[in-house]
Amino acid sequence: MHICFTTLNYSSRVSGGRNPSLEYISEELKRRGHLVTIVSTPSRIDFAQSKHEVVYTPTLKTPKSISGIYQIYRTTVKVHKGKKIDVIHACNREIAGLAGVLFRRKYGVPLVVWMYDLGFESQRFSLNVIHNPFIKFYLSTFYKIAQDFVLRSCDAITSIGPDITGVLKKNKMYHAKVFDIGNTVDIEKFSPNVDGSKVRRELLIGNIPLVTFIGTLNPMKGADIFIKAASYISEAMGDVKFLIVGSVDKSFQSYERYLHKLAKELGLYHKIIFAGIRRDIPEIMAASDCVVSLNRHAAGGIGNTWLEAMASGTPLVTSNVASARYIIKDHENGILVSNENPYETANAVIEILKNKTLARKIGENARLTVMNNFSVDIVTTKLLNVYKSLLEGRLRG
Repeated sequence: MHICFTTLNYSSRVSGGRNPSLEYISEELKRRGHLVTIVSTPSRIDFAQSKHEVVYTPTLKTPKSISGIYQIYRTTVKVHKGKKIDVIHACNREIAGLAGVLFRRKYGVPLVVWMYDLGFESQRFSLNVIHNPFIKFYLSTFYKIAQDFVLRSCDAITSIGPDITGVLKKNKMYHAKVFDIGNTVDIEKFSPNVDGSKVRRELLIGNIPLVTFIGTLNPMKGADIFIKAASYISEAMGDVKFLIVGSVDKSFQSYERYLHKLAKELGLYHKIIFAGIRRDIPEIMAASDCVVSLNRHAAGGIGNTWLEAMASGTPLVTSNVASARYIIKDHENGILVSNENPYETANAVIEILKNKTLARKIGENARLTVMNNFSVDIVTTKLLNVYKSLLEGRLRG
């Protein structure tokens, strides 16, 4: 079977978002004897490495544009003429999704759409940074219409979380073609056996507790809540270091400046390490005593950071949003805290740092949860069942 994934800005070396799952799934599909091609708008050249066939479109000034749709479509057609595509899986709803609809209509190839959040409802938050009312209106209208059109036109929809699946199934136009596939993580790459000592030496952590936040630095991810929680933790525990790992979203550079200012105002600047983008996430997980994830918006789906921390056996504290409540059993394989509550977050982290028995239990149970539900093997098998159903004619949008 030749599966073609279409996406934006793909790079196997970028952590977070769709990239890691796409890389893991592609590798497993290839191992099972399938041909995988990834068609993407260009990523930064220094990150553009993959074990798989990646075909980049010509460089685009604005990938999320009409030209992006055309270039992905045209590049996919070239791939198809070289080796017939059996299934096309769009990992972006609007741009790659619209290109996929065009391709499906011309060549009759089944189209699957990857829903990694709640779609337009999740994008409302990001659109708030656009101050021009005309541009905001144009983009919001485009995203809403494009998403609805793509979801109606495709043959199957795969979601990465029960909350996304539940919302989609309420729509009678496409509820029958929605499949809860889940997110995935490489359980060999993220493992309790990984050595985090190099990271601790590099960052001069020593033997004191390390509490880590990983996520893009935009308000939706809640790094400011983490810093406020760090103030309470530091007051209660004394010697603790805090690590913030993540890229800066260009639309939220003022938010990054606010985070640095907040850390200084709270007297924490000497205790918080702003590490920026890191490629050694497995080692960072291993070096951490606790990982904190504080999404303030129910963007949907099962987060990469959750699965990576859980697979590593590192205790996770996360806000009770999105699909967290479906996979986290409080004080069993993680700790759930109220949304936007730094004090409750701090108490949860303190409990983990002080209670080694609890931390060990949570870490062990968390890894078992991932192994039994979100391994690459399990998720890839679910995807293949969808693809085979489409090719056998048992599903058709």
